[in-house]
Amino acid sequence: MREHHILDVILVSKGGHPDMTGPNPDMHKSRVSESCLKYDLEESLRVLGTDYIDIYFYHRDNEDVPVSELIDIMEDFRKQGKIRYYACSNWTTARMKEADAYAAACNGFFHKLLADCPDFSVARHYIKNIRSSPILHRLRLWCIINR
Repeated sequence: MREHHILDVILVSKGGHPDMTGPNPDMHKSRVSESCLKYDLEESLRVLGTDYIDIYFYHRDNEDVPVSELIDIMEDFRKQGKIRYYACSNWTTARMKEADAYAAACNGFFHKLLADCPDFSVARHYIKNIRSSPILHRLRLWCIINR
């Protein structure tokens, strides 16, 4: 008899991407706000037919919003049981360090960013150096490469 193995699946989704569906799409108009992230998360849960996402990414950053507010939003989603971990995409090293410091200052009650998902489409040469990136190692971040 053939043995069957169940594969574990990690559900990953992103929120906060600029809205490209309107009559004047603007890649530079931020949707990184509590209401937009909540809408995107609820939509992901609905479309995927699940109660939670394993890793929820900020698709973009909004440097006009303090990192503490952004981490608080994700922590709220985590405490509601809608996400297990959170991560960033297209954030600067300085913002990742700031997020790490904020999470550490919360006495271990907050998670740190789990991963970084940089956009390699404009910086393909960076892929060669990603595995030895000091910031990723120091912050203990995973790096997910989009190809």
